[in-house]
Amino acid sequence: MRFWAFILFALLPIWAGKVITYTATSTVSQEEANNAAIAGVAKQISSQVVVDQTLEKKEVGDSVEETYQSKSKVKSNIALKGIKVKPEKVKKGYKAVATLDLDQMTANLRFKIKSIQKEVLAIETAIKNHYSGGEYSLMAEELSQEKILIEEHRLLLEELAVFYPLDESFNLNHSYKELYQNGVNGISKLKVEVTPFNNPQTDSITVTLSDGSKPIKNFPIIAKQGYKVLSKATTDVGGKAQFLLKEVDIYKGPTAIKIESNVPTEFGFKGAEVEFKVDAPEKNLKLNCSLEASVCKALATKLSQKGITVVDSGFTLELTLEAHVQEGEEVEYLRGKFAKSFDITFTLTGPKFMDSQKIHVNSKKEGEALLKAIKKLNIKKLENAF
Repeated sequence: MRFWAFILFALLPIWAGKVITYTATSTVSQEEANNAAIAGVAKQISSQVVVDQTLEKKEVGDSVEETYQSKSKVKSNIALKGIKVKPEKVKKGYKAVATLDLDQMTANLRFKIKSIQKEVLAIETAIKNHYSGGEYSLMAEELSQEKILIEEHRLLLEELAVFYPLDESFNLNHSYKELYQNGVNGISKLKVEVTPFNNPQTDSITVTLSDGSKPIKNFPIIAKQGYKVLSKATTDVGGKAQFLLKEVDIYKGPTAIKIESNVPTEFGFKGAEVEFKVDAPEKNLKLNCSLEASVCKALATKLSQKGITVVDSGFTLELTLEAHVQEGEEVEYLRGKFAKSFDITFTLTGPKFMDSQKIHVNSKKEGEALLKAIKKLNIKKLENAF
């Protein structure tokens, strides 16, 4: 093994002070000439490293050959960022000269590696401070960033190892696993308390977050109904976050409010789920509709989703639905596909109620246009009429 290490470092100085160039021409375009020149430089790097590896493999034997080959396999994109391409004028066609300064490239890689080492050290200091201060959300953010930097360091080190002798000064000393586990242990054990409420549409909901002994501040909380995000808030210094969930659907459901967080799920935040039951007043409507049966039914279905039931008797409100349809010109809504343009005005009238809405849709037939327009109809004013 000692002999292998000697051979490895003895061959690496071959790159020192080396500038690789490649000239390419094209009869098609300047871009093709540029790409060919870049590929030529990359190919030279690959072929020369393969030659060096072959010399070493003859010395070290089969036991090391496979390991070394897998670790030092050269990909052509290693040096692409450092290649400079200069177009040159020629009488006919296009010409480009690509140049790569290996000293400059390795210097850039070393600078990036050293920068990551400093950044990781600063991040871990911040993580420890967030942990001791109970700021778990900020801790999770920093841990996610550190994980990215650790992987970036590994990739940069693999690239640099092809051209430059490495020693312990390039290692990345970190405590990511220990700090990550602290984050999981802390976040997964957080306790969520939700103040009792009757109607989530009208009652203010307070969420309190603690670790059992002290409140947790600056922690993002999300209130959801099913998959729908109703509201977002961040806990204050007392560990509290308040919500007024005006967008909750107390009729369609589901009849539960879920308290979650956008902290990555890997940290195990358990959150909470609170059931609610609203004894809403009955909203019964008699609908006089002389349009096609499918259109009248579509409106009745839309109303039922908001807790409004269409009945023939025992109603609290009676309305008449009318529609004025204005057919426009044919339009191309997709390439090669055409439909007619419709402007439809719906009017809902009744005792002490009137609402008129103009809706534009594209459709092949008037009946389909009416159904599309019903889906777009805003019934908020009608909901408030009960």
